[in-house]
Amino acid sequence: AYRYKDLLVLDADGVVRSRTSPDALSPGVYGRERLGEAMASGETLLTDLHYDTRGGGKIFYCALVAPIRGPGAGTTPIGAVLLRIDPAATLFPILDAPLGPWDSAETLLAREENGNLVYLKELRHLGAPPVTVRRSVNEPTLLAALAARGHEGVLAGTDYRGVAVVGAARRVPGTPWIVVGKVDSKELYLLLLREARIASLVLTLFVLGAAVAAALWRRAIAARASATYYRLRVEREALRQHYANQVEYANDSI
Repeated sequence: AYRYKDLLVLDADGVVRSRTSPDALSPGVYGRERLGEAMASGETLLTDLHYDTRGGGKIFYCALVAPIRGPGAGTTPIGAVLLRIDPAATLFPILDAPLGPWDSAETLLAREENGNLVYLKELRHLGAPPVTVRRSVNEPTLLAALAARGHEGVLAGTDYRGVAVVGAARRVPGTPWIVVGKVDSKELYLLLLREARIASLVLTLFVLGAAVAAALWRRAIAARASATYYRLRVEREALRQHYANQVEYANDSI
């Protein structure tokens, strides 16, 4: 139901007592070490991504290891369930989801190992398979290295190609993993420049519209002022003419 690759039931000695498939490999050295940790702590743990090269193949997976307790409270684990996870079927499709409208956008998964950063998923721009590309954790501008050194959040720097990028980096709680989402700076700034040009055009049109509206408003004010001036002038002239007539014909009136 949850797309686990294999399920194994092991006893306290790490011996497989049941498995979902006869082809399911027993835990290797790394798996047995994690099994011992889970049995000792009594806590479910997630193993790291790793290769298992037994049987002539090269299987890349991680696993959940959950201890099984016997009846009664406070008892020590009597065994464990190992749920093997195929990251290519579950984890990597989530990381490969589109980040946005950028062709260069990519989400990376890495971990620190012996002073190096190991990339745990395929690098799209290089076509390199998982765990084959390593970079020093001391590289000053590498985004994953910055996150490994404690710098998280939005960052500007370079990626595994040495290309200038802008992105965000964060450690995954409870794991040694670092997730980096990034896009080439050139492509990002090109999009921002295009949006700035559109915004400038809209602003220019707005300013021109406001200028036209202001000019029309001023013309309307001037027209109303002129109309008022001429109306008052006509009224004054009519009043002057009225009194002039009264004065001129005053004797006749008397």
